Amino acid sequence: MKVNFIVNDLPAGALGGTCSPVVRTDFDRTAGTRCTATNLGSGDGSIKPNVTYTYLPFLDYTADRLNSYIDDNSTATQRQFTMMRTGSKKPDAANYGFSVTALPSSYAVKAGDYLFDGYGPAGDYLVSFAEGYAQHVTGTTFDPSWPGTQTLRDQMRQQIQAVGDNGSIAYYAAEQSTTDALKAMVAEAGYGDKIFVFYSEPED
Repeated sequence: MKVNFIVNDLPAGALGGTCSPVVRTDFDRTAGTRCTATNLGSGDGSIKPNVTYTYLPFLDYTADRLNSYIDDNSTATQRQFTMMRTGSKKPDAANYGFSVTALPSSYAVKAGDYLFDGYGPAGDYLVSFAEGYAQHVTGTTFDPSWPGTQTLRDQMRQQIQAVGDNGSIAYYAAEQSTTDALKAMVAEAGYGDKIFVFYSEPED
């Protein structure tokens, strides 16, 4: 892919620079790469990647499914969002978040009034759940006596409001039991068509 950054509605590449990474990944899986925007100046601003893709697929999927995947990627690259500087997470959480989003934990993607961990190539806003949540899982749900359970419900509602009708959210959890509990919470809230939950094992 070739990436030119559009910063504050300036022409593509005027600020931010250009990069051309090559990425290999299986369909329905996530891969990360890094393009570094340079010479952005100070303060908050709007950053949109202007991306040109060249695909070399090795697949046994139908053409419709491939076309849908390419269309999702094209839509994602046209959406404008705001990058925000935030405080850093603890090292383990920061490392896991980076493996999911390819962003350092000191940055977030703002949608509406919510700060997400990242933004995926298919247009999903990303939220990462590092190791540690599993200790609050009882069976296949979060312990209702744990204060974090209500916090997660509240955050889920805020996230849905932030992305609006045309946005979707992907949760990535480092523990299988956390994945199961998040799926149960999403289903209970009726957000199964907006929030998608995946298990993603932490990298060594």
